[in-house]
Amino acid sequence: MTAISAYLNGAKWSIRTLKMWGWLYICNFVLAALVAVPLMSLFEEKLDHSFAVQHLMEGFDYTVFTDFINAYGAAIIPILSQAKLLIALYILLSVFLMGGILEISKFPSQKTHFQLFAVGSIKYFWRLFRMTIYFLVIHLLFFFLFFQLFWWLIHGGDLKQLDSELVIYSRGAIVLSVYLFFAGILSIIHDYAKIFLAQNNARIVVTAIKNGAQIVFKNFKSIFFLSILNWLTFVIISCLYLTFRGDDLNSSPSRLWFIFFLGQFFIFLRMGLKILNIKSKTLLFQNFFNKKTIK
Repeated sequence: MTAISAYLNGAKWSIRTLKMWGWLYICNFVLAALVAVPLMSLFEEKLDHSFAVQHLMEGFDYTVFTDFINAYGAAIIPILSQAKLLIALYILLSVFLMGGILEISKFPSQKTHFQLFAVGSIKYFWRLFRMTIYFLVIHLLFFFLFFQLFWWLIHGGDLKQLDSELVIYSRGAIVLSVYLFFAGILSIIHDYAKIFLAQNNARIVVTAIKNGAQIVFKNFKSIFFLSILNWLTFVIISCLYLTFRGDDLNSSPSRLWFIFFLGQFFIFLRMGLKILNIKSKTLLFQNFFNKKTIK
């Protein structure tokens, strides 16, 4: 199986699992509502009879924004202080839902049942969570190393040792590009480690990571090409969304409702792209990997 056939078959399979798109969307919507509802209630209470909203809709107005923070910051800070908790909850939710996607992907000929999805989410949660922590630490180490490299290349930001400020931007762009490439490779390894864990019900997370890395490097061309296809699909859909959405928010209520529902439709598609990404990689994984050859 080639990367293209894995992508196409993964797309066909993901379309047949629209119910799973809905489950993912609902879970993410509920979490987002926990943040949006308190903020919307605050804005409605404080700004309902003011012209601040009208000024902000015309574009970012620092004066209006500062006045609002000074006047109502005490009410907003408690809500925004929960941001770290909500980020942690989002990570936990993503890990939990990923287990369900991986479990459903193991049985392509079986109908998509919520019970099977829930069982997979619970079954793999702690192992996937530990794996996520490991890769998060590795990503942070990579970021630190590349930042140190960039800082060394620009001589600690000392302009006396640089020809101009453009040197900072040019070297920063080069280092950032190299960093993003290696960060992308790490993300690919993470995906195949998750797939290995689910396909083999591996109990030791480090073993899954090791075998995931082996599969990626042994079949790098096909795996990287498939990842490019998935990333390009996301970029194309994102560009279409931004094109239809437009930049002008100073519109009629009907236009704002259109933007809102368009955004929700985009989020719904993102759930499908997540499923497509995992399923297409699972198909390629099953083509490359023979359980009897890896201990």
